[in-house]
Amino acid sequence: AVLVPASGMNYSYFCQSKCGEEIKTSCNTLGWCNISEGCTWLAENAFTGNDGVCEGFLKSEPACDPVNRVCYEAVDFQLVWDRCKDFTQTAKDKDWAGIGAMFHPSSVSFAPGAAGFADQAEMPQAFAKMGEDVAYLHLEQVLTTGSELNRSIHSTGYWNTKGSNITEPFYARWVANQHGRWVIETLVTQLDGKMTVQAEEDPLLKEIAKRSTDLSEAYNSGNVTELMDFYDEKAVIVTKEERPFEKNDLSTKKHFLGKNAKLEAKLVTKGQGNDAVHEVGFSYSTNAGYLTRWVKSHDTWVVESHVFAVFPTVAAAAEVFV
Repeated sequence: AVLVPASGMNYSYFCQSKCGEEIKTSCNTLGWCNISEGCTWLAENAFTGNDGVCEGFLKSEPACDPVNRVCYEAVDFQLVWDRCKDFTQTAKDKDWAGIGAMFHPSSVSFAPGAAGFADQAEMPQAFAKMGEDVAYLHLEQVLTTGSELNRSIHSTGYWNTKGSNITEPFYARWVANQHGRWVIETLVTQLDGKMTVQAEEDPLLKEIAKRSTDLSEAYNSGNVTELMDFYDEKAVIVTKEERPFEKNDLSTKKHFLGKNAKLEAKLVTKGQGNDAVHEVGFSYSTNAGYLTRWVKSHDTWVVESHVFAVFPTVAAAAEVFV
């Protein structure tokens, strides 16, 4: 075996190698990757602590670069993993103001089935109702777009409460606030408490609804180039069936909405001081809700985040959704 040295013993290590046509991945705390004879070393990443972060990263089926021998999302997986731990500990400490501080001032949150949205000010109360029973936030997937502090980190996972086997999925979009601290700008998960931020009325709802209708038609036409025009260059699509993917992947993921797509906007809102529009609607081809984060590009609304995960599959009638 070939021993590839790592940088120390107080970390956990993700290792990836190729043996014939088989890609092998593993985690260890030895301080090196143990590469079997006849296999090729592809990538290695060190994670701080031995708290399950490496195993979580392994389960996410990461994409790695065999030239530079690193995995693309490793740094941000660690970052969001640590923020999820911070969130859990803050809830255990009953520091509800601290929970609020983990959200961006312009954040928008939505609980599937609600008739409105929630802002940063409502987050302490929403989580205080659950109290310290929030046992753990389990991170499953991370996808980053942009660079440095201007990047956005899209994450999915689930959380559960103490003494319960019931898990609640979540989607969170993380951004750096003015102090360089990573906070949640968009959250979709089941929450207690009222969503009191009222949705916008016409004409914004009509404008966004028209864009979703036109996007559906572009999707159904099979013209991928036309469909891609509806998405921002940093767009991320989050489906239930697979890991999040980017705009450039649409050519190979062009059936992500199934057949006869129809996206129908139900609610839209703008977060305080936020130029983006958050839309919640119903997807008839997947029989589930969705959330879209729209941003302006050259005076045209384009999709920056398209979230189909988290929302439960329901009966075909969209009236049961909102």
